Amino acid sequence: MTVRRLLPVPSRWGIGFSKGDRGTLCIYIGLSAAIGAIGIAAATSGQLLGLVCASLVSVGFVFEALSVLRSVRRRRDSQELDLDSGVHLRKGVLVLRRDTLIRGYEIAAAATTGLGFLMFAYGVWQEKVTVPVAGMGQLGIYSPVALVLGSLYVGRALRVSQSQSCEYVLSPSGIRRGQTGVAREWGTIGCAVPAVIAGDKRMGAWVALEPGHRRDELRVDETAIGATASLWLFDFYIRHPELREELSSTAAIARLRNGSIVEEESRYV
Repeated sequence: MTVRRLLPVPSRWGIGFSKGDRGTLCIYIGLSAAIGAIGIAAATSGQLLGLVCASLVSVGFVFEALSVLRSVRRRRDSQELDLDSGVHLRKGVLVLRRDTLIRGYEIAAAATTGLGFLMFAYGVWQEKVTVPVAGMGQLGIYSPVALVLGSLYVGRALRVSQSQSCEYVLSPSGIRRGQTGVAREWGTIGCAVPAVIAGDKRMGAWVALEPGHRRDELRVDETAIGATASLWLFDFYIRHPELREELSSTAAIARLRNGSIVEEESRYV
C-alpha cells in the first residue's frame, strides 16, 4: 500500500540534481546515443546482429539514466510512502528496503548491457559483426574484451537481484546499512544532517550522522519510502531514546503511516 502523506522536504534537497547527477546523466545519454548510432551504421551495412548488440547496450545505458532520474524524484517526493514492500519487520528489527523501480532499473541495465556485450563477442568471433574503426590486427582483441565485460555486467545483475546491501536496518541499539556497510549505535549519534546537494560531486541525497570520530553519511534517496521520510525517521529515533524499542515492533511503521515522526517541521526547512 502506498500512503500519501506530505512531509517537509529539507531546503538543502530542493535543488534536486547534484553535480554528480548531471555529469552521470550526460555520460549515460551520450554513450547511449553514440552506441545507438553505431547500431544504425551496422544495420545499413547489413549486420543485423550488430544492430541487436548495439541496441541492447544502448538500452542498458537508458535504464541507468532512468535510475538516476528516479532517485532524484525520490529525494524530493515527500508524499508517496511505500509501506507494504518498502518497510517491514525482520527478526525483530525494522528494515527499509530499496526502491523497487530503482532496483529494477539497475538489474535491467546490467542484464541488457551484459547480453549486448556477450552477443557482440559471439558475433565478432563468428565474423558476423565487424568493427569499422579496427584493423584486422586489432579485431581479435574485441571478442575477449566484450566477453569479460558481458560477464561482469551479467554478474552484477545477479548480485543486485539477490543483494540486501542497500537496505537499512534500524534496531533498538542502532542503525546499519546492509550487512557490511556503515553501522552506528544510537548513543554515538547526536543528530542527522541532510547534506547539501548543490555542487555535490556525488550522486544522490545523503544524510550525515554526527558527531563522532568520523562523519558517516548514508545515501537515502534510493529507499522505498524516499529520502525525506528516511531522514525524519532517523531524526525521530535519534531524539527519542525512550521510544527506540518501537523499532522491534509495528509501532515505527504506524508512525510513518500517521506522520508522527515529524515533530518540528521547520527543523530542516
